[in-house]
Amino acid sequence: MKRQFIKTLLAGTALVLLPAMPAAAQSLEDLQAQLASLIEKVEKLEVSQATKAAKTSVVKKAEPAFSLATQDGLFEFNLRGRLYADYINVSDKDNTQDISATEFRTARLGIEGTAWKSVKYKFEADFAGNEVTVKDAYMQFKTSFGNIAAGQFKTPNSLDEQTSSRHITFMERGSFTDAFSFARQMGIMWSDAGKNWTAKVGVFKGAMGDDGQGNLTLAARTTYGNNFQGGKWIIGSSIRYRETDGQMRYRQRPHVHISDRFVNTGNIGNGKDLFFGLE
Repeated sequence: MKRQFIKTLLAGTALVLLPAMPAAAQSLEDLQAQLASLIEKVEKLEVSQATKAAKTSVVKKAEPAFSLATQDGLFEFNLRGRLYADYINVSDKDNTQDISATEFRTARLGIEGTAWKSVKYKFEADFAGNEVTVKDAYMQFKTSFGNIAAGQFKTPNSLDEQTSSRHITFMERGSFTDAFSFARQMGIMWSDAGKNWTAKVGVFKGAMGDDGQGNLTLAARTTYGNNFQGGKWIIGSSIRYRETDGQMRYRQRPHVHISDRFVNTGNIGNGKDLFFGLE
């Protein structure tokens, strides 16, 4: 309708001007050619505006969680969260422990998304245990030589630890991930990946909320794998060096979060340790 109005307006203007113009000024054919050229420009402008509007329009989705994204893929915003409820019954023949209880193992709410396709961000907090704990809180920048992440996130150790709790085999991870205190820390990390390989290297300085004085963690992980019918095989290795302002302690629960830790070395060592593992 808008295009037709402009065409009619241009044609009417040309007809009004025709009687007033000297015959030598320009012929009717010239005016018709100019009018056709103007109409073509208007049509191209309309197409350009429509294309631009389509690219910048926002797409809304509500499954599985609410999200917003632009048609051109430059920006995306997603709400995320999870809720785990657990019932636990723990006892032993020596009556040192007798627990029958429930808990919200995890109650998380957060946001994640991308900006200009090259920036990824994520912020997530856990409200379980009547306290608020910040989990992931970082920005990741895509560069020509890999990805650079800064903020709080997991150190690059252990396949089990790197896998989200939404996708691990059991509700609790393997014993050594807790015993060796693999956790999120504040730091900066470089990462890159190819068709069959991944590599990560980072330096960290304690978790958010800790004073972090005297704490230092250097960690790296690399993997290689490929697909086969019905699955994927992978081999990998990781290493972590830690320095703290106190002694180390290694302990573990019996795969139940509320339970006391049955294995506990107490404080040992000189505040430094080196972990390396194969996957």
